[in-house]
Amino acid sequence: LEARAAFEQFWEDGNQTCFLADDDFYRNPNKMDILQMFADLAREGKKFALMIQSDLAVTKGHKNDREIDNEFMDACRDAGVVMVFCGTESFDFDVLQAMHKTQNTRGGREAFIGDMKNQRISWNERGIAVSATCIIGHELDRKGVGKRSAENALEIGFDLVVPFILGVLPGSKDSFVLGQDPDR
Repeated sequence: LEARAAFEQFWEDGNQTCFLADDDFYRNPNKMDILQMFADLAREGKKFALMIQSDLAVTKGHKNDREIDNEFMDACRDAGVVMVFCGTESFDFDVLQAMHKTQNTRGGREAFIGDMKNQRISWNERGIAVSATCIIGHELDRKGVGKRSAENALEIGFDLVVPFILGVLPGSKDSFVLGQDPDR
């Protein structure tokens, strides 16, 4: 009830877009109640354009590995979700394995690509775009990681991909730890 009043005021103040920031909204135990609140607001004429963050949990659901959670995806559509953000750290399967990202590596490379692609298709069928990021420059990256990441992202078919280059900034703690900052 408190959250609803806050979002009603947010809407009245002219804000109709919102990123529901949660490490993984799908794993939030209150997700269905939150989505229902936004669906109710939309029916009352207070429609938001929402963005959520999710990972492969939507396709690797609790009922059956690789089963799409249609109820959740439909609730997202009804609530006004227009984009899902998938932060995957890397699109390079070997890097994900080395990072122990088990939520993305069960079943091998083909399962990872297939699950991400199926998730993207399922969201797109509901009119919801899927954006993703990858970070290039991990200490685990090998030669060609950028090319492999781009190829995998193209195969998955994300609507938007934002790559980030990981680097040490002068003056940062990392630059000091690595001995690259002479002023410290």
